[in-house]
Amino acid sequence: MFVKIAKFVTKNLFNVEGWICVVSGSGTGLMIAQAFANNGAKVYITSCRQASLKHTIAHPKGKLIPVTCDEIDKQEDHIDLLVNNAGISEESKEWFRGDFEDRDSNFNWENVYRTNINCFFTITAFFPLLNATSFGKSHTHWLYHEYYLSPYKYSVSKAAAIRLSTLLAQEFRMVAGQVRTMARRKQYTDRPGRGEDITQAALMLACNQYPYGQTLAIDGRYLLEHPCFTL
Repeated sequence: MFVKIAKFVTKNLFNVEGWICVVSGSGTGLMIAQAFANNGAKVYITSCRQASLKHTIAHPKGKLIPVTCDEIDKQEDHIDLLVNNAGISEESKEWFRGDFEDRDSNFNWENVYRTNINCFFTITAFFPLLNATSFGKSHTHWLYHEYYLSPYKYSVSKAAAIRLSTLLAQEFRMVAGQVRTMARRKQYTDRPGRGEDITQAALMLACNQYPYGQTLAIDGRYLLEHPCFTL
């Protein structure tokens, strides 16, 4: 009886000990990477902002490793988890004036859209390592997105990325892979979203092998109060 009950202990329900993970992005990505590393996973974190990666060097367990993407396959023969978190917004508050002229340059639109949708190519690059894992007879690719209504270029890019996640989930299920998405709004209620809110959800999505293709909203009731804005 004890053996059966033991699997429902928190450390077993969310056990990532020994996992090999890759997390992109240095903001929220760093929080997610630290959560997995603190719980026993070996985490490679990548970012285009090299200065941000300096904060990862001092991890007490040495489990958080800053690296460029093209170095990982030289060090590992598989990975168990890929968290695609990198993205940009190039925010501007100009749109609140209702002036549609010269609000954003064509370059800004293309730059944001290209960056936030290019997660597809990150997936294809890491697919051989994901496909080589023996963990749980499945591999997980997880997309993380922030969402809000401003600016337009960012919202549109994230809507496309969430749709891409659904399409990828269809493809990955053929090879026992799981694709899930988490969408966060930074602050809506009187309490800003905390790092724990995101990392708790991250561990759940990574460890639960049953969800396929879902998008989990961590938004402080934003969608409930704005039903016209759907994921």
